[in-house]
Amino acid sequence: MTLEQYMIRYRLLQRAVEQDEQLLILMEQAPYAAFLRRFGSACRGTPAPRLLTPQSIRDRMRRRGRLCSRYAERIARAVALIHAPVIRQYAVCRYLYGMTQEDISRKCFYSLRTVYRQGARAKDAMERAMRVVSPRPARTKSTRYRSAAPLPRRDYSVTNAERAAARYQSVEEEPARIYYEE
Repeated sequence: MTLEQYMIRYRLLQRAVEQDEQLLILMEQAPYAAFLRRFGSACRGTPAPRLLTPQSIRDRMRRRGRLCSRYAERIARAVALIHAPVIRQYAVCRYLYGMTQEDISRKCFYSLRTVYRQGARAKDAMERAMRVVSPRPARTKSTRYRSAAPLPRRDYSVTNAERAAARYQSVEEEPARIYYEE
């Protein structure tokens, strides 16, 4: 997963937790109000309504909050691996606090062009650090890199011993040639 994809997932999780908090506040303001939410599937025509209770929303918030804190922890560990202090400062502002580049230039008293340059360096450094913090798992059963052409079929009419004998004979048939300079 690239750094951009990771950050998008992290922001979406943060947004989902905030939406759940707002929904929980709405449910507490209107007691005894049941909220129905439709969850549809592509194969069936009608989506089935699902009852959302405050407890189910709290459980969902807890799960998403745990996942969001894991993401934030990995990002913080990756930021800690950056050695250059200026780039680390940019990474903290951008990736942990979610500040825009304009806000970073105002806060750190840099020109916008300098912040853009720092951003490019910080992105490279963060991608390297993210590979260290959360390496990609080894592929186990993937067909992604297999060639489309089928492998040639083996001739089972010939045994291994006959194949080895044929290989040995072909080597013996060519005598060693020694060329002398005259």
